[in-house]
Amino acid sequence: MVTATVLDTQAVSLMWDKAENATEYTVFRRTLTNPGWELLTTTAATGYLDTSATLGDVKYYVMASRSLSVSDSEIVEVSVSLSMPFVEASTDNPDEVGLAWNEVPNATYYSAWIKTAGDTDWRRIGGNIYGTVFPFFLKHLTNAE
Repeated sequence: MVTATVLDTQAVSLMWDKAENATEYTVFRRTLTNPGWELLTTTAATGYLDTSATLGDVKYYVMASRSLSVSDSEIVEVSVSLSMPFVEASTDNPDEVGLAWNEVPNATYYSAWIKTAGDTDWRRIGGNIYGTVFPFFLKHLTNAE
């Protein structure tokens, strides 16, 4: 049995049961935008971490097991969808911004990130969010403060 777990917005963990007499496993992937099968790895392990996932894309994985005594491969197809929530911002108070979003299936928590003018990288704000609402405050500062 093969299981696929979305770990975050850029990683999918694949785990499978050891096949009887298997000596190696070959993992392939395709997407809706790239329908050709891409070889990801050949391994003796019973797991693989795909760190090249893309938000909003649907991934299909095939794991083939091979043994020295059996010429047929066991092929299992797993579909994984990486979802992004629809986010709405509310500003009832001029100093407060509230973010709310729809629940993403199978999400265990969410995180909020910010990128301000002049920043080149996104910065995480707050810890793990276990609901679908995140209020935060904005404070205007002058050079003297």
